[in-house]
Amino acid sequence: MIHERLRFLFNYPIRYAIPGSMLLLLVGSLTWGYLVSLKRENEIVEQTAVSRMQIDLAFLQDSIEHAAARGHKERPQQLLGAVAINLAIRDAFLVDASGTIIASMTRDDIGQSAMNVIRKRNNVDGGLELFLQQIGDRRQSLLQLSGDRCMLYGYYPVALPPASGKLAMSRGWLYMQRDLTIPRTMANRQVLYT
Repeated sequence: MIHERLRFLFNYPIRYAIPGSMLLLLVGSLTWGYLVSLKRENEIVEQTAVSRMQIDLAFLQDSIEHAAARGHKERPQQLLGAVAINLAIRDAFLVDASGTIIASMTRDDIGQSAMNVIRKRNNVDGGLELFLQQIGDRRQSLLQLSGDRCMLYGYYPVALPPASGKLAMSRGWLYMQRDLTIPRTMANRQVLYT
């Protein structure tokens, strides 16, 4: 029975079988090389986005804390407004201890609940839900990729000026969302055309 199924392999002359098998080997190796290069480029895109977001959030954190220490109340809004220039950053805002947005890329967000804004603007997938669960009262930064690996969410704790009548600094946090779609597309094209 098996011999009958393999009989078609021996029906072709050797002058077709050898070039055909070499062509099949060539196509297979090119496909494997493409897939390996594609995976490597996507990992580089993710690593670059993570390091870039860490730099951006650390800069914002430092600048906001410096402005808070100096009593510059409008500076956080100016800093987050300037972030809007970067097309890869989809969302960025500063949240106080009660979870209310106090500065944002868009002024419409100010005064709203941060969790509601995040959920309203995003398709809630596994990566975002995990991210939102972990940021509760966290005192360390957190970066999380979305489930489809096309979005990067960032959380950085920030020391804010004390509320009126209080002496101790209050805690807040920075949220940033970076879109990886464009860098991924560019990396995929580079792999395809090289």
